[in-house]
Amino acid sequence: MDVRWLKGMAGSVLVTVVATLCMLLTSCAQRQTSSTWYNPTWTPSGNIMAVREDSTYYSGGGGLLGGSGAADTNCVLVEMGGDGSNERVLMELGREVTPRINVSPLGTYFALHENQSKVIRIYRRADMGLVKEIVRDVNVAGYDWSPNEQYLAIGGGGV
Repeated sequence: MDVRWLKGMAGSVLVTVVATLCMLLTSCAQRQTSSTWYNPTWTPSGNIMAVREDSTYYSGGGGLLGGSGAADTNCVLVEMGGDGSNERVLMELGREVTPRINVSPLGTYFALHENQSKVIRIYRRADMGLVKEIVRDVNVAGYDWSPNEQYLAIGGGGV
């Protein structure tokens, strides 16, 4: 072998070694994304609002370090037609957040509440603006709108 050739190719050899090592460790993992819809609720206009959880997984042979498992989860609030068509994202919710959705009787507002939480957030549907945040002393067990959208009946208790 020509030593001068090896000196000139050192960068390429290093890149090849690193790429091969990565393939061995992850065993050529394939990226897959799946979506799950949680807490669907009807709107007065016949649409459906729901929380969509998008999870990205890496699958493959496992490699030396396993190379498979959930890599990322993100949740968004969506609205779609009553038949599931024309889905559109209303707002980003973050990682692993699947709140209960409650649309007001006239469809002007909606409220979001996460399990084991003391907070209910009320939003205006027209512009997705936060109208009010209700913070309770105890966890919220359930809530519902008055027919005229002016009040929320809120249940809760315990520790």
